[in-house]
Amino acid sequence: MPPVSIQVHQIKSAKKLLLFAAVCLFGIYLLFILTQEAAKRSEARYLVQSLAKVLPDNAMQQTFDNNLPATRQTIDGMTVYQACKQGQPRYIVLEVSSDKGYSGLIKLLVAVDLTQRRVYAVRPLFHQETPGLGDQIDVDKSAWLKQFAQPLSTSPAQIAVKQDNGHIDAITGATITSRAVSNALRQQVFSVNYDVLSLPCGASREKP
Repeated sequence: MPPVSIQVHQIKSAKKLLLFAAVCLFGIYLLFILTQEAAKRSEARYLVQSLAKVLPDNAMQQTFDNNLPATRQTIDGMTVYQACKQGQPRYIVLEVSSDKGYSGLIKLLVAVDLTQRRVYAVRPLFHQETPGLGDQIDVDKSAWLKQFAQPLSTSPAQIAVKQDNGHIDAITGATITSRAVSNALRQQVFSVNYDVLSLPCGASREKP
């Protein structure tokens, strides 16, 4: 084969390889985008379900007149959702977190009844605690989190495990998990100014 023909053949082969590589890269990018979008939709559905479970039964469908996930805003560093009735928040739901769990990050949702001025319920949003021990923070595995359904006037010092001179019974064999949750709730729920958090629905204190 003449040298010129060999060069032409090599150029054509290189173009085909480049085209194939470009198609592969585009396919990988498209798959990444689709996977990310699916993950976001799944996360959004899980949040809606979790918000519904931390509030009274059927509350989101029958009691309140707003779209709870859409009310999300950050106030004084706290992520807050408002469950509204006639333009005023009836409950607020706080996202509480600690990176001191036995396996790292623990995220919780805390519903606060603003009429009764008390914590209505606490549910885990995310954790990787040890099965059979720290995972007792799951409400379908134990009633441990019900200890925190207390008036907002409760002294923050009481919201600590008994090993730290508080009033909270630790989960047997999971003191680290119990301490992480108790400390997070003491600092982020029982030591905050609810007059700041209890905005009229639709109002915002987020910085532009």
